[in-house]
Parts: sequence; C-alpha cells; structure tokens
Amino acid sequence: MLDLYDVRDKKVKEFSMGMKQRLSIALALVGKPELLILDEPVNGLDPKNISALRMLLKKINRERRITMLISSHILNELYLLATDFIIIHKGKIIESLSHEQLEMKCEHYVKVCTDDLPQCVTVLEKELKILDYKVIDDRTLHIYAFTEEPQRISQVLTQNHIVIGELSVCGQSLEEYFLSVTGGRRND
Repeated sequence: MLDLYDVRDKKVKEFSMGMKQRLSIALALVGKPELLILDEPVNGLDPKNISALRMLLKKINRERRITMLISSHILNELYLLATDFIIIHKGKIIESLSHEQLEMKCEHYVKVCTDDLPQCVTVLEKELKILDYKVIDDRTLHIYAFTEEPQRISQVLTQNHIVIGELSVCGQSLEEYFLSVTGGRRND
C-alpha cells in the first residue's frame, strides 16, 4: 500500500525523504489505529512526493476509514487534503470550520453597491447572463462571476445608466484568511 516493497532490502538511512515519510506512516498503521496524528507530513518533500503522499493519505482515509489529524503550516496543501479545519494560534483554538465554510470565506466575488439594486440585478441577468450572485442588503450585491474582469460589469451598468457607489473585487486567499483570523504577521 505504501509502495515500499521494492526497497524492502534497502537500509532506512539510504531512503529518500519521501520513502521515510511513507515508512513512518506504515509504522503508524501497524496497530490499525482509528486516529492517525501527523505533524508536518509533507515537510521536506518535493512536489512529486507531496502529491503522492496526499493521494496516499486520501486512500488510507477512504479505504481504512482512519481519521487523520494533520498539523501543518503548508496551508495550500491542507486545503487540498482536509475536510475540516481548526485554526490554532498561540495554543488556542481561534476557529473551527468545514471545507465548505472555508471556501465560502475565501471565495472571490465582485461587490457592487448601488441605490438602484433591482434594476442592477435585471441588467446583469439580461446583459451579462449573470445568475450566480447574492443580494446582501437593499443596496449591496455580491457577484461570483466576472471576478477576473470586473470592468465588464462596470461598463454594462454604466451603459444602462446605473450609478455605482462601489465596485470592488473581494475575497481572500487561504493564507490571507489565516492571517486575518490570527491577527496577521504582527503576532507571529
């Protein structure tokens, strides 16, 4: 399962970092645990081995139904692997959220504020075929399309005589979100 059979006669000191990581996981699995705790499992691995280890951990979780608690500072890797997140800062739990909740908090959108929101929505649906949006209040709209070209939204609204109070692209990367909930770099 861990792809170490072909190196069974090789000394561990001759193993690559990726092989050592797989061996550590194999040793942890010997007792058939229900919970596997991994601390920085991809630390020191090259991109190929990181990807292979990620697939392996998913396979172990799926086939053996083993829950994994993974501690890591490599946020993007956790995002590709985890189903639930606990953000800990200075030994305290700051936030606990599902993958879906994290995606919603990090999702990019175009924020449009206008005093003519009903007409704005009508124009966007008709002219740009935008259906993926959320009305926040009586003058604010979040649009989950055109995040790479918000000027197109601005252009269409202006052409249709809708006065825009604000138009901005909002959202955060996973790292930005983590820094925002932990107080940013100043509290490292």
